[in-house]
Amino acid sequence: MSGIAAIFNRDGAPVAPEAIDRMLAKIAHRGRDSLGRWIGGDGQIALGHATMRTTPESIREEQPYRDETGSIALTFDGRIDNRDDMIPALIAAGAILRNDTDAEIILRAYLVWGDEAPLKLIGDFAMVIWDGRNRRLFCARDPFGVRPFYYHLSARTFVCGTELREVLDASGIVRQPNEGMVAEYLAGAVTNRDETLFAGIMRLPASYCMIVSADDVRIRRYFDLDFHKKIRYRTDDQYAEHLLAIMKETVRVRMRAIGGIECDLSGGLDSSSITALAMGLMRDGSVSAMPFETVTTDFVEPESDERHYVDDVIAMLGVTAHRDTVEIPGLSERWEQAQRYLDVPDSGTALSGTSLRDLSQRGFRVSLGGAGGDEWLDGSSSYNIDLLKRLRFLTLVRALRISAAVSRAEGSEYSYVRGFIRSTVLPMMPENLVNSLKKMTGRPVSDSMWLTPALARRVDIDQRLHGYERQIKAPTNAQFDEYLAFVHGWPSFAFEIVERTYAWEGFEPRHPFWDRRLVEFAFAMPEEQRRGPNQSKFAMRNAMRGLIPESVRTRFGKGDFSHVLVQIILKLGGAEFFRSLSIAQAGWVDGEKIRSLYAKAEAAFIANDRAFRGYAWPLTGIADIELWYRAAFGSAD
Repeated sequence: MSGIAAIFNRDGAPVAPEAIDRMLAKIAHRGRDSLGRWIGGDGQIALGHATMRTTPESIREEQPYRDETGSIALTFDGRIDNRDDMIPALIAAGAILRNDTDAEIILRAYLVWGDEAPLKLIGDFAMVIWDGRNRRLFCARDPFGVRPFYYHLSARTFVCGTELREVLDASGIVRQPNEGMVAEYLAGAVTNRDETLFAGIMRLPASYCMIVSADDVRIRRYFDLDFHKKIRYRTDDQYAEHLLAIMKETVRVRMRAIGGIECDLSGGLDSSSITALAMGLMRDGSVSAMPFETVTTDFVEPESDERHYVDDVIAMLGVTAHRDTVEIPGLSERWEQAQRYLDVPDSGTALSGTSLRDLSQRGFRVSLGGAGGDEWLDGSSSYNIDLLKRLRFLTLVRALRISAAVSRAEGSEYSYVRGFIRSTVLPMMPENLVNSLKKMTGRPVSDSMWLTPALARRVDIDQRLHGYERQIKAPTNAQFDEYLAFVHGWPSFAFEIVERTYAWEGFEPRHPFWDRRLVEFAFAMPEEQRRGPNQSKFAMRNAMRGLIPESVRTRFGKGDFSHVLVQIILKLGGAEFFRSLSIAQAGWVDGEKIRSLYAKAEAAFIANDRAFRGYAWPLTGIADIELWYRAAFGSAD
């Protein structure tokens, strides 16, 4: 959990030292160990680094980092996880490593493989390399966007860094909203991967690299998932054994830490599996023993109460556990976050932070989590379409039974007919016909219905939300859905919010399920191993047999936390907050429709009608953009 900063004056003008220092000041909370800068290239390039050491090797690392000639300089935020493969490969290629730090591995990889170096690296990273030999910058972001990378580019200069506000303030541009991204967020579907809420401030997309010189800029994808790669075994046990081996490795490499490791434990299958594997690796000596403790946020509402699952995990594993109570943030907290980041506030369902702060004070610096298990191992309801096309009716009935079990476990009624229509029939129908049916039944045609027609036309909202989907050529409907998790803008956008939240508390979040090796394996598995004959996450449940409590391994569904969002909305001021919206005055949303939406949500919530879940998410998104707009453009609080 470090931070990077870079300024490259493409016109040859020298970079003022105070300019890079101002960027570092914006991310000083990330540099609990040191802040460093380097100016080179005859003064036209400046690199900065805010350092928080989270691995044993990083103790021997000072960034910005340079080669022995001084012509190659690096600043990077992240971690290299395939060190055991990279070091021998570099030596075999003739590289002479001065030490075993991640910075040295990246620098030598660039010297050996040049622009292809990121493809060789497995881990989470955002990097900037100044190549003085060719007078250019080489930048890269990890395949899934776990580490943030924002930038501003003009004919005169290039500025990049870890946090949006850091780059926005350093760019010197006049703040202007990017209406396209505003509309996407309001529609609850951030699909774009390279824009931000501000015009002129960009994100380097996940799995992309960029080369910037005085007279040229090139951006290209260096990594993609392969639709044609297949992994096929004879038995379910073989899939489970292979998956378990990969999961152990992805957890092991993320336990390379100093100070101690915190693990988020919700009681779900994913976080419980990560906790169990981490404990097992320490007990069998695969990783060094270190302080390891879990943090759980307890919810008492029936639909989100997972305390008994957490109790089962703690009892079986004997892990030191901390239990936080929910602290619903009010208007002042959400407003402070919007001002701090000049971005939407933190996730409303994030941890309260009480135990994290305590652990941080005790020297813990790394957090493990179960994010990604749903995306890569849960399977897709679009599998039903594939089954229907292949006339596999019996398997289709079993798949519908899984959906029914999940719905009932989450407290919802389930109709096989409606389930079949929603998961199988409607997706196969023309979009115009589906929209007509929605209108006839009184259902919203889309989440963008409260956008003003003028904004929807200006940004071409349909193209923004669905245009990228039309370019994907997947062999099956299920693989299409899986691939969306890779190319959709939401995962990296969510990572940015999670990363900055933990960074503020002094932690580096690590996500074993978002390891490239696990993702590639899961993507190549048959869909039957994700959505098996009688349960979702089929291969994973088989892999974790005997390692986690049966109550967790066999559970269906998960907690619903929509009520938290409703409580956040109420603490913002309820109906009063939505009475006079700045974003309505800006012409972005229809204020009357939003007030009507809130009235429906409030009535459903009071009546304990689960329909309020469908209103909570869009209302939270509207409130987020309202707070961002006020913070960024000076509207009243």
